[in-house]
Amino acid sequence: RPAASVLDIALWDNTSFDLAGDLQRRTVPFLFYTSWDDLELIPLALREMPFLEKPIHFALVARLLSKMITGGQVTEIERDVDQNFTEDQ
Repeated sequence: RPAASVLDIALWDNTSFDLAGDLQRRTVPFLFYTSWDDLELIPLALREMPFLEKPIHFALVARLLSKMITGGQVTEIERDVDQNFTEDQ
């Protein structure tokens, strides 16, 4: 069982929505790190999950992943806290 996961929505031949639903049912924290921008095609049950749009500094992705591993599912990105960081953090 993974401690947490980072998913891209667009896969080579499909999407990661089925995997995201499985992770959600198993209470494995996850976030989407994707260039997907059509929110209407995202299943309703997954729209509350955090979406980070590419390109974004991977340090933010790592920070949120660390937060999920220690504290569980992140459903809202605290922009003031999560996005204000330096390269050293």
